[in-house]
Amino acid sequence: MITEPHADFSAIHFLALSAARHAGRDNLIELHLDPAAHTYSEASRRTLAHSLDDALRAAQVLLDWNVGPTCRVIIMAPNCAWHMLVHVACSAIGAITVPLDQHLQAGELAAILVNCEPDVIICGDAQIDRVERATTLNIDTDNASHPARQPRVVTVDQWSRAVAETSPLPLADVAALPADTVGAILYTSGTAAHPKGVTLTHENLWWGTRNFRDVFEYGPRTVEAVSVPLSHIGGFNGTTLDLTISGGTVIIVDAFHPAALVEALGSYQVEMMFAVPTMYRMMCQVPTFTSDGLSSFTRPLIGGAPVPADLAAMLRERGLEPFSVWGMTEQAASGTCLVPGLPADRSTTSGFPFPHTRIGIEMVDGLDAHAVPVEGTRAGESPSSVASVLPPSSREGDIRANTIGELICTGPSVTHGYWNDEELNAASLRGPWLRTGDLGFIDEGGFVHIVGRKVATVNTGGEKVLPHEVEQVLTRMDGVRSAHVVGVPDVKWGEAVSAVLVMDEGCEAPSLHDVREFAGRYLARFKVPQRLAVVESLPVSSNGKVTVCALRAVFAQGD
Repeated sequence: MITEPHADFSAIHFLALSAARHAGRDNLIELHLDPAAHTYSEASRRTLAHSLDDALRAAQVLLDWNVGPTCRVIIMAPNCAWHMLVHVACSAIGAITVPLDQHLQAGELAAILVNCEPDVIICGDAQIDRVERATTLNIDTDNASHPARQPRVVTVDQWSRAVAETSPLPLADVAALPADTVGAILYTSGTAAHPKGVTLTHENLWWGTRNFRDVFEYGPRTVEAVSVPLSHIGGFNGTTLDLTISGGTVIIVDAFHPAALVEALGSYQVEMMFAVPTMYRMMCQVPTFTSDGLSSFTRPLIGGAPVPADLAAMLRERGLEPFSVWGMTEQAASGTCLVPGLPADRSTTSGFPFPHTRIGIEMVDGLDAHAVPVEGTRAGESPSSVASVLPPSSREGDIRANTIGELICTGPSVTHGYWNDEELNAASLRGPWLRTGDLGFIDEGGFVHIVGRKVATVNTGGEKVLPHEVEQVLTRMDGVRSAHVVGVPDVKWGEAVSAVLVMDEGCEAPSLHDVREFAGRYLARFKVPQRLAVVESLPVSSNGKVTVCALRAVFAQGD
């Protein structure tokens, strides 16, 4: 019987093809930060042939450790080449990579171990104690008890030695994988009380990179740097996985330092890098971070958080045109992109959907769909043009352009669900469409606007408030550099609208009375902040994002 061949989207397949064509081309270069000298030194350099050899040796090590199809392999360490090569090795044997944030505490990690039940954990020296504690903690969850089997735990150094001492798995023994084979599980923050493991198939990951190729217009000879955590989708997939396996050169830095990174961008003639706004803002303080000093650096990719207009302006003043990206883990990082050269009146949008991603709107009960008027439209008025932005099969009627609702998405890069979590799958998936949890609208030109998170919507006395709407008003106050609004638990109202402000240098902080008086000019009474905190800098997570939890903690400290 002859069976129909199927496309092989596995990482080992593409790396093998690239190594056959360009064996001696530089592929993975690791840079280690010297904290005292504030410079990077080169720790290792692999050609494509070397990367393939290490991946096949790693695959054989895993087989020797009885790791096979669907087994989970965690890597929890500072950025290093093994993040990528362990994934390639797993793809050679049908196992699943699980990259984890190196800063997870033992309790957080223990809950993930319950959820994914790994067979192997590869960790850095600084993580080993937390990993070992996590494997012994008793965790109670709604869905599982502490896993009975204990994973094999090794440090990165121990893993490297095992790989070096093992013969490579013969490439002829590597079987093609079905396209729907899960290749990675990435854990991401969410509203669920338990860990949320996003499953991405090899096909999901490939289509995510195809989206990037089609929009960023880079090729297999591109040199890129990765400084965001490789445990996050923007670092792991982004463009990093694509260039690792398709013949590019990836400069991997183990820790972020703005001046050292700017120097590395120049010395390695880096053309492209993804980073979050906080990182780019810090790099803008380095005098040599300009297009004159970095003639090769033509694709500064920025995402993970909304890009402030002043930051975009700072980059342009330095001759750098940012590519603003909105991409969830569930989309393999490819949601929408705002590319250089668009009209100025579109600069505050999230851009167009990537070519192989579809974005729609689902109405949210109880939400004022016209709470944030668009340019040229007063609140309460309906824009003249109409856009049908819901899939016809689920649309009860046309949704007008500029109508706010929950963004939903579908496409070949979009996840099919969450690992071991049928309840979350049922709540998040609607046929092929994924509910993103982001609130936004699509304007008459097809541009996507994100105005906030559905879960971040402040519910005060039964009224729903969009933080973004309040933030836009507060940033118009004299001396306010940035404003973030969050709901803080309140006995009377359920949640109190609470504002965190950062002031321009030398400007006097306003009182709560001042803020309420100013905001009351533009907002309904229930939207006016009830609590205020003025801070020198915004609290951020380990990956540079301002989180709801961190903002709420500001008020907890003041209680």
